[in-house]
Amino acid sequence: MTLVDLGCCMGTDLRKLVVDGFPVLDIMGLDIENRFFDIGRLMYNEGDTPSIKFKQTDALDPLFCERNARLESKFDFVHSANVLHLFQTEGQLAFIRSMAFLAKPGGLMWGRQVGLANGPDGAKYKHEEGKGTRFTAGEFKELILDATGWREEDIVYRSELVAYSELRIAKPGKNWVLQWSVRVPFDKTPGARRITELVE
Repeated sequence: MTLVDLGCCMGTDLRKLVVDGFPVLDIMGLDIENRFFDIGRLMYNEGDTPSIKFKQTDALDPLFCERNARLESKFDFVHSANVLHLFQTEGQLAFIRSMAFLAKPGGLMWGRQVGLANGPDGAKYKHEEGKGTRFTAGEFKELILDATGWREEDIVYRSELVAYSELRIAKPGKNWVLQWSVRVPFDKTPGARRITELVE
């Protein structure tokens, strides 16, 4: 089984997986900031012998698929945490397309980001000035379908909202964390075709 973390930053989540027993040779981290990889190696005292493969790439790049052609449908697991909420909707659509491009048919995409609750409690946290777009669980499912062109009946989507204060110290404008997963369709062709159309 192979796994990629898109927007991996210093690779903390990946290193935790290795400590928990995931084979290091089957893991890759991708991020736009190459310097994060060096910081991670220093922070985790790895020296000159990196244990995890890292690659610099921009998940929002319209040419992401062309520039990473050898990674197409390569990974059983595609993960991203605490990244999507940084972008506005168009950036989030591009990011999800990149995740779908990396995922094997039948693979699993999953992650978490700042989310919204339904109703008045969540409304006051929506689209805070200078922050990325946030979604309820249902809205985020629609975003995935819009980004990929997949049909609702062809995916398995799971999600949960967790109070932000259960995971970190609560901050103004951050009330919920949306944790989600999507089982990728076994036939990715319609989604892949749609991804190409949307990028063009």
